Amino acid sequence: MDYEQALQRLRYHANITEAEGECWSSFGRALFEAKPRSKVPDPREQTTDIIACLEVVNRHLNEETPSAFVGTSEHYIDPRLAYAVSTIISDGIEQVLALAGSPAANLAAVLALGKDVWRVSCAWEAVLAGDIDSLSKQVAEEDWGREPR
Repeated sequence: MDYEQALQRLRYHANITEAEGECWSSFGRALFEAKPRSKVPDPREQTTDIIACLEVVNRHLNEETPSAFVGTSEHYIDPRLAYAVSTIISDGIEQVLALAGSPAANLAAVLALGKDVWRVSCAWEAVLAGDIDSLSKQVAEEDWGREPR
């Protein structure tokens, strides 16, 4: 996958664009389909794909080994990218907050959804930091030992 493909997938996950010929569900679609039924979505697969797309974005913005180029390169954040990622995060938070207030919602499932949104946010912060070589590894390390609240 190249940068433009990753950007398109992120825009699809944010429900900004339609995916052509794709037969998988986006993060935004999973949230949207769960709303009318007040069901807690399980977007783990979509979250993993979002982080894979952000890995491509990370290499595009921060070189092949971002940790080797700390402070030596300036980069421009594409507004289409920033909007897509912020939409994914804010829509996820909105869904978590709505479900957290529902007495019928399964608290463990709501916390799992919140953790998926946090994983995307953590990966995006690592892209912006510009010095993280593996977003998946960074997210796992940040999450190590974290207990649900």
